[in-house]
Amino acid sequence: MQNNKSNYRLVARMKGHRLMINAEVRDELARLYDRRIDAIQRYERDRNKRAHRLSIECERKGDFLWETGAMAAAMRAYIEAMACALDGEYYDWERTQLPAYALCLRARELRGKVLRCAASDPRLAEILKADRTFRLFREEPEWRAIYG
Repeated sequence: MQNNKSNYRLVARMKGHRLMINAEVRDELARLYDRRIDAIQRYERDRNKRAHRLSIECERKGDFLWETGAMAAAMRAYIEAMACALDGEYYDWERTQLPAYALCLRARELRGKVLRCAASDPRLAEILKADRTFRLFREEPEWRAIYG
């Protein structure tokens, strides 16, 4: 039996039904998602595929952050995912340019997820009001009327 003190630190705990991870550990794990996002940006050539894959990966990062207790960072990741979904090719429709149908639906789905996150906590609602990226999406874009 040793008498010396060992240096241990708490890296995770449960808070209700949520897993709270130490910020340093959480950030290190989130960097794995960032590496995958960088790889998609570098190697995917088709704009629509890249937009869809980036959107999915950013949403996964947001889900991870949400589940580990970083709600504000998760909401920002969801906003980034929504912006990525609208970064594909735009097509002519009468006098306007519209993203592909699947990407529009994905952006609408993610917009709803962001709004649900903001509704769950008043602090997140304040962060959302100040977010410059989401400000572009506050009003429903005109393609909503076309795609439904």
